[in-house]
Order: sequence, then C-alpha cells, then structure tokens
Amino acid sequence: MSKPSLQKPDLNSNQKSANNSQAAGPVTWFNRIDYGILIKKAGFLFWENRRRLIVLSVFLLLTGGQAITGGSSFSSGGNFSGSSQEKSEEDWKSILNNIESQDRLKNQVRSWATDQETLYAAVFVGLIALTIVLTIALLLFFLNCHLHLLLIKNVSYLSRGEKKSPAAIKKEVKGRWKKLVYLRLIFGLMYLGVFLVFLLPAGLFALQKSWAMAVMLVILGLLSIMVAFIILGYVFRYSLFYFILANLSIRESIDKGYDLFVKNWKESVLASIVNFALGIIAGLSIFFLVLLALVGLVIVGGLIWGMIYLLMAMAHPWEIAIGVGIFAVIILLCFVIFLAAAWQAFVVIFWHSVFSELAGCKTVEEARAEVKEATQTTDSGKDKKPVVKPVIQKEEE
Repeated sequence: MSKPSLQKPDLNSNQKSANNSQAAGPVTWFNRIDYGILIKKAGFLFWENRRRLIVLSVFLLLTGGQAITGGSSFSSGGNFSGSSQEKSEEDWKSILNNIESQDRLKNQVRSWATDQETLYAAVFVGLIALTIVLTIALLLFFLNCHLHLLLIKNVSYLSRGEKKSPAAIKKEVKGRWKKLVYLRLIFGLMYLGVFLVFLLPAGLFALQKSWAMAVMLVILGLLSIMVAFIILGYVFRYSLFYFILANLSIRESIDKGYDLFVKNWKESVLASIVNFALGIIAGLSIFFLVLLALVGLVIVGGLIWGMIYLLMAMAHPWEIAIGVGIFAVIILLCFVIFLAAAWQAFVVIFWHSVFSELAGCKTVEEARAEVKEATQTTDSGKDKKPVVKPVIQKEEE
C-alpha cells in the first residue's frame, strides 16, 4: 500500500497572489498577506519537522517559554440552619479567634526578634533559600534565551528548505544568548517603566485621599498600560526576529522592530486576530484531546488497579489507587506539555512567516540576484536610479 503524504504548498504562492492582486487592482493593507497560505505553510513545515521542533519547544516550555497555570479556588458555604442570633454569635467567635491568633503571631515574632540566635539562623536560612531560588531562575532564563535562538534559527533554515544540522546551528548561535538576555531585560524594564508611569498619578491622588480621582486614574492607567504592553509586544517580537535572523546589534534590532511595526501595524493586528482565532481552535482541540486521554487513563488505570488488587490478595486498596493515580497524572501532564509545545512551535513558525512577509527578508543568494537584476534594468534604461537593496537575512559561515 502506498503511504499517504502531505502535499507541499507552493512557497512562492504569496508572491504570486500579490502579483495577481496588483494586476487586478491596488493592494490594500488587509490583502497584502494571504494568511490562509501562511497557515498552510506553517502547518506543513511543523508537520514535516515535528520531531525536531517539538523537542526544542518542550525544553523551551519547561524553562519558562510558555507559562501553564491552573488553579481553582473553592469556598465553603456557611451553615444556613439556625437563627440569625446564632449566626451573629458564630461570627463574633470567629472574629475573636482571628484576633487571638494574630496576637499569638505577634508575640511569637517578638520572641524571635529578641532571640538573636534564632533570628540570625532564620535570616541565614532565608538568604540561602533565596540565593538558590534566584540562581535556578537565572539559569533557566539563560537556557531559555539559548533555546529561543535555536528554535527560531531552526525554523528559519527549515522554511528555506535548508536541512542544516542541529550541531551546526548550535555552533552558529553559540554565545549570542548573552546579548539576547540584555535585549529581553531592556524590554522588561520598558514594561516596568510603563506600568509605573501610568499608575503613579493614581498613587499620588490616593496618598492625598482623593479616592474618586484615584479610581478614575487607575482605570485609565490600566487601559493605557494594556495598549502600551500590546505595542511593546509587537516591537519585541519583531526586534527578536531581527536580532536572531539578521544578526543585528541590540539597538539596531529595536530600531528595525519599531519601524517595522509602525509601517505595518494594521497587518500586525490582523495577524494577532488570526493567531487568536487559531488559539481558540487549538485550545478546544487540546481540551477534547486531554478529556479523551483522561477517560482512557481512567479505564486503563482502573484495570491495572483491579489486577494489582487481586494479585496482592485484596490488600491495600487505597495505597494501590494512589500509586496508579500518581502514575496516570504524570502521563497526563506529559501529554499536556507535548500538546502545548506543539502549539508553541506552530506559533513561532506562523510569526516567522508573518515577519518574513512584512520585512521582505531574503537570503544572501536571493538578495544578490535581485540587486543584479535591478542593476541590469537600470543600466538598460535611460534614466538611472539608485538600486534599493533588499533586507538580507545574514548567515554566519
């Protein structure tokens, strides 16, 4: 039987569609990029290189590339039986108990403060714990920067059809994670500065107890922060691609990223809307896949529990259930991480395609061919015009 294979999309279809649209009429901002073709290209590229990209994305995810948070808060309801007097008495008792517990805590803190040996030991242990946590966080952050370089470089080469070995790519990006750390810290300080600038007026009015103005300024400040954070997110994304793909300096990357966003902010917002729609579809798909995996694990886990329970002569049922449950949770967690990493890899490919379309990135060979063709055209004409060189995606030998 013949093995089914995916049909490779036409990599130049965006350029052809742009040429056709130019022939039919003027190109507007919303039809400059065919996002349908970009999605097909990203999906094909991901599927063809899924093993290579998912491995990098899993490590990127585990080092903080994409935060997975989950939690729920449960509040127990009160006792609705009994009279209102009983309720008020219970409320007073709970208040008195809280006050007593706070007094005990204060007394304990005072005793620790007066006991210098205990205080110094607590401070020493706290500093050691803080140092260990900060060291681990910094190491994960540095590794995350290196993985960003590897993933985007791999996507760049694979999108151009160049099967460059992972070892060669590692050698190419070796040491550049240090500059990427500075780039990310600069944008982190920008985020912090925006947050402080827009909420500082509300804080000043709150100090003067002008609560109405403080609340109004907080609302306006949060809206302004949201807009500013969105703009900084676009600039950072494009600056990151410029820094990694074109090997520019940090300042040049930020300048280029800002200019690219200013010139193509409508296309960028449209790309985000497409990304958001795809994220909803991916989220629902992941939810149903996890649900099916959970049902399968419950069935298989129940069978395994029953077999072990019978083999152990009807002994320790709860211990067996806890062990099987922990093993099932680990499998489910690995499955969720795998799906999240796959989605992250697709998103990187999608935004790399959007960036390449907006920035007009060319390989060295394509750029030289375009410059040569443009030079020949101007030489044959009567009025010679300066040749505009295309943006070159630099490659290290």
